[in-house]
Amino acid sequence: MKKTAIILNNGVEETEAIATIDLLRRAKIEVDLFSTDSLDIVGSHDIKFRAQKELSKLKIVDYDGLIIPGGPGTKDLINNEIVLKLVKEFHEENKLVAAICAAPQILGKAGILNGVSVTHYPGANEFLKEANDKSPKQVVVDGHIITSVGVGAVFDFGLALIQYLENDETAQKIKTEIVYDY
Repeated sequence: MKKTAIILNNGVEETEAIATIDLLRRAKIEVDLFSTDSLDIVGSHDIKFRAQKELSKLKIVDYDGLIIPGGPGTKDLINNEIVLKLVKEFHEENKLVAAICAAPQILGKAGILNGVSVTHYPGANEFLKEANDKSPKQVVVDGHIITSVGVGAVFDFGLALIQYLENDETAQKIKTEIVYDY
């Protein structure tokens, strides 16, 4: 069974976090919820939920991928040394590194986007100068790095993660089950 870690913090875009977690779990991909601070999270729209583990406890060897949702809380993650270190280490191990909305900026700050094609929330382009192509597409997959434009693309993002971690057949199965593109 594939296993991923998702980073949550106050100000996270709730839909990007929860929909991604839901889609992956529907595909039988394990998702552990890590928090940078308190396990109690207050999202960008004042929705409260709870992470499972402290980020300092994340061990790369235990995971196939790292996922970072966006939202206004991204500004706090961009300067979080633990987050930047984890992004670099997952990248160096050629494991999935995924970010949506404003979060691709974190990948840029970590220095892993040199020559990589990405997409991001409009205007959230700090630290993306080294990226090869900043496409306006819903989702961009470039090797083991997957980026997405924002909450409106969260289903495409989740399905791309499933396709990457599992296969086309599993992604199509989930797409059918959730009546996506009906």
